[in-house]
Amino acid sequence: MDSQFSSFKEAYNFRLKCKEFCETNEIFYFSTVYTSIQSLIATTFTKTLVIEDDEIFAIFPSEKKKAIRAEKLIRKNGQYQIVEIIDIFDVSFDKKFKEKILKNSNPKKVIFIRMNPDVLDSYFFNKCKEMFEKDFSIEIPTKTGFEYSRDAYVIKVLHLMNEMINPYNVTIHCQNKFIVICDGIPLITVKDRPVLPFEESVIIDFDSNKIVSVSFF
Repeated sequence: MDSQFSSFKEAYNFRLKCKEFCETNEIFYFSTVYTSIQSLIATTFTKTLVIEDDEIFAIFPSEKKKAIRAEKLIRKNGQYQIVEIIDIFDVSFDKKFKEKILKNSNPKKVIFIRMNPDVLDSYFFNKCKEMFEKDFSIEIPTKTGFEYSRDAYVIKVLHLMNEMINPYNVTIHCQNKFIVICDGIPLITVKDRPVLPFEESVIIDFDSNKIVSVSFF
């Protein structure tokens, strides 16, 4: 949604107006980007459950981009939390490629998601899968991520409303890394994808000559 506005200020003001309208009219409002529910699709539609503090990976090969996104999740407080996202654009299908994703992790399960029907039997997808299936338990949902997405949004909203608790839920995390700077000095730095809602504040003396900026990276 932020990409539809020319500045962060405009996007933030729109969010505030939307929040106020929904609260006034008792409307439950939930808005997020597709990438925030990718792992929810992976865990929910494979019914993946591990014990507390165990790790799993959700991997999304992109045939079109010849790239891979891997999301590392950990089981915390009865649900999953994304703790790391790895994007690889120089896929080599060798030991180093595998190490870039796993590092020191030993996941209990690796879930591969086909993002669209065009990759159902693609060489790229199958080659990615082969790199892991000898050493780890592999799951591949029968449908593509996009085919599951509508149901995933409904399941997420019902979970947030406490209407239907999803044991495979993945917490919504901060989508960006950002830093708040005043006169060149970092005041708040967020880089580890904290679970939302997330709140951190700082108080500075008012000075019309000071400049406070927010940078995303």
